[in-house]
Amino acid sequence: MTDPGDLGGLRDLVAPSDFPILPLAPGVWIAAIALLAVLAILAWQILARYRANAYRRAALRELNALQSAAGMASGEMVECISAVLKRVALVTYAREEVASLSGAAWARFIERTAGRATDVSAISAQIAGVAGTPQVSESSDRAGLIRQASAWVRGHGPLTAEG
Repeated sequence: MTDPGDLGGLRDLVAPSDFPILPLAPGVWIAAIALLAVLAILAWQILARYRANAYRRAALRELNALQSAAGMASGEMVECISAVLKRVALVTYAREEVASLSGAAWARFIERTAGRATDVSAISAQIAGVAGTPQVSESSDRAGLIRQASAWVRGHGPLTAEG
C-alpha cells in the first residue's frame, strides 16, 4: 500500500476560468435602466426649476444694476425697486391681484408674501411712502433697501391666509 502521508501524488489546484464580463445578467440591465431613468428625471426637474426661476435671476441682476447707479435720486431709486418687485409679483401671482396695487396696499402685499426669514420692513415702508416723500438718503440705506428687495425676490412665497 501507499503511504497516505506521501506528497508525491498531489496535483496542483486548478483555478476556475475567468468568467466573462459581458453579457450582463438581466437584473444588472434592469437596474442600469432604472438608474438612468431616475437620473434623467432628476436632470429634467433641475432644468425645469432653473428655467422657472429665470425671472428671479433677471430681477436680481436689475437690482444689482440699481445698486451701482450712483446719481439716482432717492425717490427714483425706490420707484425703480418697486417696479422690479412689481414685475416679479406679476410673474408669480395673479395679474388681477397684483396689477392694481400701489402705495400702502402694495407695501402690505410685499410684507404678506415675504418668506419667513425675510425682513422687508424698510423696503415696504419706503414703497408705502413712494406716493408721498421717500426718505432714502445715504448709500447704506440704499444698499439695505436693495438687500431687502433681493431677499424678497429670492424668498417670496404664496399669499398668507390673512390677506
